[in-house]
Amino acid sequence: MKWVRVKAFAISYIKALFRDKASIFWIIAWPLLILILTAYVFIPPSFGKPATLKVGVVNKDIDSVTPFNGTSFVEMLKTLEYNGTRLFNVIVYDNETRLINDLNKGKLDVGMVISKGFGLNLTYGRALLKVYVSGESTYDLQINRAIISEFIHGFST
Repeated sequence: MKWVRVKAFAISYIKALFRDKASIFWIIAWPLLILILTAYVFIPPSFGKPATLKVGVVNKDIDSVTPFNGTSFVEMLKTLEYNGTRLFNVIVYDNETRLINDLNKGKLDVGMVISKGFGLNLTYGRALLKVYVSGESTYDLQINRAIISEFIHGFST
């Protein structure tokens, strides 16, 4: 078969395809519709905007004499921003039981307990930082855990 005949068959099939409105819908419009719906489901409209976590902090390292201590850590949490959005809404607690109660009630996303001697231990070795993660659903729990673990990882490096 010569290429002229193949070209003639292809052109005739393409013309017949574009004459039929149902074929155009199933070949062009339907895949676009499915693509848009799938993108809306799996990529939420808030994609790219950072979430602001409610973080409760109990600072037991208030009276440390080191240049970087628990108070410096809390101030850093309060001022941390990404693209103009604050990442953490910090609430300071005086004891750990009130912090855990608010975590259980769902008032907080993350709770942190900064141990006594945090600044000194951070300077000369390993510092103890207790982190409690809360979430209304498993999705929220995973998101909260990922955000706070990446922050701590970035802070430690």
